[in-house]
Amino acid sequence: ETRTLKAHLSDQTPFHIDLEKMLTGNVNAACFAAFTDDLGGAHPSNSAIASLIAALEETIAHSNGKLVKAYTFSTLQDAVAHHIPVAIQTIEGAYGVDEVNAIPLLQQYHDWGVKAITLVWNHSNALGNGTLKTTYLGEAVTHGLTALGKRFIAEMHRLKMLVDVSHMDERTFWDVIDHASFPIIASHSGAY
Repeated sequence: ETRTLKAHLSDQTPFHIDLEKMLTGNVNAACFAAFTDDLGGAHPSNSAIASLIAALEETIAHSNGKLVKAYTFSTLQDAVAHHIPVAIQTIEGAYGVDEVNAIPLLQQYHDWGVKAITLVWNHSNALGNGTLKTTYLGEAVTHGLTALGKRFIAEMHRLKMLVDVSHMDERTFWDVIDHASFPIIASHSGAY
């Protein structure tokens, strides 16, 4: 049996965040991560990411102007000045990326308003090692940031997108530091 929970964050929900909670808590902006782990290949993982990005777009449309998406910094500044909460689109786990689609897909993510990407989530992928240092299938991986990962972050920086180093293993983290030409973030990482 498949169950679908349909809720708009612009309505009151049982979730940790929704528009009412943002307004009550005086939250100016929040990052909304389209999350995926390795779902068995680039296509299913990217489909999941696209669906989550579309869900945020639908939520914003349903809010009747009470929630906006930050496509530009000036959009964010204007919304905050007018006390309108802002959604910042991010991706957590770039498992939709492979050698063939990486750069065109990154441009598509940029066009969809994605501002930051956590390259990996616990499992390693085509870009680098996650904290588990294994693929989704349990195969050990020791490469750190891959050659594709290096090209990917260079393109992210050209597009002024932030690399999020959360969930990376230490070698991948230092490889990102060595190749970064634009600020990075650690959105939900421990001090270590």
